[in-house]
Formats: sequence, C-alpha cells, structure tokens
Amino acid sequence: MLKDVLKNKGRYNYHVGFWHSFPHTFRRLFEAKEENRAVFRKAIEYKIKTYLEKKLVKKCDFLIVMSKEFKDTFYPDTDINYLPLPMGVNFNDLPSYKPDSNPIKKLIYTGTVDRLRKTDLIIEAISELKEEFVLDIFTQSSNETTRKIKNMGDGRINVYPAIPRKELFNRIADYDIGIGLIPENDLYNVSSPTKTLEYYSIGVPALVNYLPEYTYLFNDESAFFCSFTKTDIQRAVKEILNTPKEKIFEMGMKGRKIVKEQRDYRVLSEKLYNFLTNIYKQ
Repeated sequence: MLKDVLKNKGRYNYHVGFWHSFPHTFRRLFEAKEENRAVFRKAIEYKIKTYLEKKLVKKCDFLIVMSKEFKDTFYPDTDINYLPLPMGVNFNDLPSYKPDSNPIKKLIYTGTVDRLRKTDLIIEAISELKEEFVLDIFTQSSNETTRKIKNMGDGRINVYPAIPRKELFNRIADYDIGIGLIPENDLYNVSSPTKTLEYYSIGVPALVNYLPEYTYLFNDESAFFCSFTKTDIQRAVKEILNTPKEKIFEMGMKGRKIVKEQRDYRVLSEKLYNFLTNIYKQ
C-alpha cells in the first residue's frame, strides 16, 4: 500500500514514486455513464477514491504515467516530477511480414472486443463493404458483441479464441493490415495501444484513428488514418483494399522503424533509468 510506504519515507530517507498505467477507477465511472447504470454511486466512489489517491501521490517524489495526456487529464494539479512512459515492444525474435501474391487483403484485430471499444461499429462498417477481404478477430472476450459478430453470417469475418503470445506474433505476420481503431474519449486518449505497436513490430501497418499516441508516432506514410465513424472507416478500408501490397509493405517498414526507435523496451528502459537516476540525485 502506498500509504504504508510513505509512512516510513522520512525515517529511512528513500524516494517514493507512484506508477499509474491505466485509469481503472475512472473506467468504472466511464462504463457506468455509457450504460446509464449506477452513475451517481460510481461518481461518488470515483471522487472519494481519486481524492484520497491524489492526496497520497502529492507526497511522492515522482509519478510515472502512460502519457502526457494521462498526466494532464488525471493529475493536472499534482506538481511533482513525472515521466510519461508508454507501452513498449520486445523486438527480440519476432517474425517479419512479407507481402504475398494473393490479391485479397487480410486484416487482423487482436485484443478486447466490447461495447466500450465500440468494436461492433467497426465490424458493422467493414461488413457493409462489397469488396473481397478477410478479417480475423483473435480475442478472449465472450460477450454480446462477439456473439453479434459471429451471428452476422459474413464469411469474410471470423472470430477466433485468443492464442499464446508467441503463436499470435507468428499469425500476425501472415496478415496485411492490423486494426488499431480505438474510440477517442477520456478513457482511451490517455492510453498507449499495445496491440497496434505489436502489429508494427512485425512490419504490419495499421488502420488507426486520431488518438494522441497515433498522431505522435505515425503519419500517412506509415499508417491508414480515419475518423472513428462508420463512413470514414469504410472509406479507409476501401483505400486499403485498393493499395498494392508492396506499398503496404513499405508503410509497415516505415512504421516498424518508428516503433523500434521510440518504443523498443531497450529505449524505454534507458529512459526510465535516466529519469530515476536524476530523481535519486535530488
């Protein structure tokens, strides 16, 4: 418990930091508002928990968060040293994407499928297209959204159970495009989408929207951008389906270089080491 650690801080003269990787407390309030259930109770719980938490965090020597947006959104009045430390990727022993001669584009979505991520809107938009494609979804989710997708009866779209990480990386290398679309709101704007970084670590470019993390890392030469709306998702997927695989490969390689230079665990660990070293000197 942070409270217990801080209690002996003065006695033993050590530095204390708080690492907050995702706003789970806020997620419960956000989910309540989305579902219009127990909003008042969740709002009170959120205010109490965040008040007590911030009171403790302000006594720390430093704060580590997922992104600058995280700090600005949830700790705007916490005036201590902080480090934005986004998610990273281990580039050791990864397979590589290589384009094949099959004209049909293969798209992949990995990770959570639920209402908060509005996966049903994404799938609905793509399913309305008349063009040929393959979209495979690998998820451990089993809920109303996954059942809805399975019952669509669209042979181009398939839902598979989650598979071990190493096997998943080998599978991703067989696809042309990763789906990295995430709603733009206070819950996800502060995050660092790991799955999208993993696509790029293999050289598979992604379809993304305008999250701060995406616009910071990528541009039109390394990613397919669209707004999080049905019509714009359809426009972007059509663009993907009309793009030669050689061009897609080039985009993936550009994105992979960016991710390796900025999100490799070695780069992030050095960044963390330098930050902690400076804290220790203070």
